[in-house]
Amino acid sequence: SGSGLHEVVCRAIERQWTREYERRHSEDLLSETRRRAMLDPLTNLFNRRTLNHRLVELANGTERRRNAALVLIDIDHFKSVNDELGHVAGDHVLQDIAGIVRRRTKLGDLAVRLGGEELAILLESSSLTDAWAWAEDLRETLERELRVRTSRGPVTASTGVVFPGSPEGWRTAIAEADRALYLAKHLGRNRVCTASMVRVFEAAQAIAASETGGAVARVERLLGEIDDQIGPTQRAQSLPHGAEVRDLASTVGKEVGFSSPSMQRLATAAALHDVGKFVIPEDLLALRRGLFASERSVMDQHAQLGADLLRTMGVEEEVAALVEHHHDRYEEQLARGPLGGHDPLALSTLTACDAMVAMTTERPYAPKLSVRDALQELTNAEGWQFDPRIVGAIRRHFCRPDALAA
Repeated sequence: SGSGLHEVVCRAIERQWTREYERRHSEDLLSETRRRAMLDPLTNLFNRRTLNHRLVELANGTERRRNAALVLIDIDHFKSVNDELGHVAGDHVLQDIAGIVRRRTKLGDLAVRLGGEELAILLESSSLTDAWAWAEDLRETLERELRVRTSRGPVTASTGVVFPGSPEGWRTAIAEADRALYLAKHLGRNRVCTASMVRVFEAAQAIAASETGGAVARVERLLGEIDDQIGPTQRAQSLPHGAEVRDLASTVGKEVGFSSPSMQRLATAAALHDVGKFVIPEDLLALRRGLFASERSVMDQHAQLGADLLRTMGVEEEVAALVEHHHDRYEEQLARGPLGGHDPLALSTLTACDAMVAMTTERPYAPKLSVRDALQELTNAEGWQFDPRIVGAIRRHFCRPDALAA
């Protein structure tokens, strides 16, 4: 009958729906099982196995995203968190950091917990500068947002960055990033270091162990050791620029009345104040425009890195401190007080002379100013950016017909 046939058809449809539901449910369960197998259960980040798979694809050239960087992050003194606050608090710190990392990664990035307190981010990035700026922003965010403190201070993180740029480079990416991370730890933690810095600092360590010459001789030897690693802008903006600043600083120092030891330290620091640009990417230094905020965050590292290089080479601390702070504004210098071991005017002299030479030199991103216009810029900023006494001495030096005609 018609009703019997209708019932058979309905039962057949119901069985088909049931089988389809069970199939989809099984697929969902399998998909969820696979997803969970890729994740770290504590942080809900991906696990090391997932990263290894992606690294193999990049090394084989089968990963479609070729512009990428690897960022390794290690929480500083994490043992103190567990020992002093307990492992539950340590787990919460890891979960908080994972949350911050997730907020700062994009859809195509891969955030991974490698194990313990170490994370990795496979980051879509167009250049080393781009990856470095991202890592520096993350470091600052962690420092600002993590509220946990131990006897060692607030919880921070050290970071190593590598931008391989080719499939061959990805085969050693983990090892290269790990060496950069170790350098960040060695330089004091809560730092971002890149794989390209490692060779420079290793050469600096070797020079410290064998070189008996003065600071300038040591830096010149370092330049020879890394000559194949740096570009023309890195070279031009370090020692040649430093020589010009040294000459002006020496002239101003004589007028101000520095003692002989202070004058010698000032001259040395002026000559070497931009050695940190050896490890700032060449393409960033050579940009023919002003810097974006993210790029500026990388450029601003050169003073600290220069001081770190000088300390690594065994250069006296007074010189390294001048290099480290040579971009400090005069009002910052007043608030902090003099750096130990040298004439308090030395830093003010280096700051203003560096600015004067930079403004009157052709730069990739800006034409040079006339001496007259550069003196006006110094005058406009005296009292807050530059020491009025040093600005006055520079003005008197340049207020000659031959100088003003330049």
